Amino acid sequence: MPIFLFAAGSNARGQLATGTRNDAPAFAPCHFVDIPADANAVLRVAGGANHTLVLLTRGGRRELWGCGDGTRRQLGEALEETTVFCPMHIAHPGGEGWVVKDAAAAWETTYVVTTDGTHDSVLAMGGGDHGALGAQGAVASQAAHVVDVASAVGDTRFVVEGIAAGPRHVMLRVRTSMGHQMLVGWGAGRHGQLGTPHRAVVHTPRSVAADDEGDVASIALGSQHSVFLRSSGKTVVCGTDRVAQTRGLDALESVRSVGCTWGGTYALRADGALFAAGKNDRGQLGRPGAGDAAPAGLVAFPRALGGRRITRLVCGSEHVLVLIEGEGEAEVWGWGWNEHGNLGVGHTDDVLVPQKVWPSNDAQKHWRPVDIWAGCGTSFIAVQDAED
Repeated sequence: MPIFLFAAGSNARGQLATGTRNDAPAFAPCHFVDIPADANAVLRVAGGANHTLVLLTRGGRRELWGCGDGTRRQLGEALEETTVFCPMHIAHPGGEGWVVKDAAAAWETTYVVTTDGTHDSVLAMGGGDHGALGAQGAVASQAAHVVDVASAVGDTRFVVEGIAAGPRHVMLRVRTSMGHQMLVGWGAGRHGQLGTPHRAVVHTPRSVAADDEGDVASIALGSQHSVFLRSSGKTVVCGTDRVAQTRGLDALESVRSVGCTWGGTYALRADGALFAAGKNDRGQLGRPGAGDAAPAGLVAFPRALGGRRITRLVCGSEHVLVLIEGEGEAEVWGWGWNEHGNLGVGHTDDVLVPQKVWPSNDAQKHWRPVDIWAGCGTSFIAVQDAED
């Protein structure tokens, strides 16, 4: 499908790609510089503190584009700051033959998974605070460098099955050439979010133990906690539970999707039931007035989404979006922190109960939402012509 991307929220450095540096309390179209006609899908949007990455396909090939703040080289070698999406130029230290496979963003750091067709490598660039660059002593990276994942997994011919980044730590799901899955992480670990015995900054990649009960299908990271979703539908957690953000998760079964805000966790079960735990000072749990922490244990989410099926769940820093579908229609609903207008509802008051955010007017009804992403005070919706 042709690329149509809309954004709302924080935009002080142009990270919404709307052509300005003004916050957007309502969804506005993103702009791409000289977008090629054969660019036909957005695969992923990842947001850091003030920069945004878009992984798109062009003629069957994946490309990485970026916007916002690039002063610490988190947008590659050529972009310092831009208010529209521009192609990122990243020279792989290994030379030619490496292509982009996936990407993620931490606070001021960018991670790019690349492949040569047989095995993968992970590049890091940008700010290195709290060990974010995965290299001992690195504070800032002027060029992309290869993170030494091979030493952590004991194999140079590994494949990255997934990458997740919180504001200060990052984790990979890695498959070795022998077929074994390993979890690898680095960055901030003082609260145990990189597992035990790591209780400090982890400057270089290390294996992360998550017991031996089967493969991990996905990973979600908060500020000080991590959640692993196993293929079996069970979850494993590590890190702090100071605001009840992990409490009760181990009791859930048949989970098909997990997400983390900085201080909360969300689990979508296969039957469509949504559960949440953690902070609720800004309405993150979809109910007003619970204070800084959720009630003891996991809470079932209010059923205020029209009884339709949730097909996708995404979490920003302290706000949540879901894509719901039914009877041939699709809508985006959201709730939580909204100081920068990041929920796109036209104002900057926090949204304490789930509210439909797309479509919100007759013009938007022409565009069917097909995917959603959320970042640090930002939200993105990919849409296509409803008649296509």
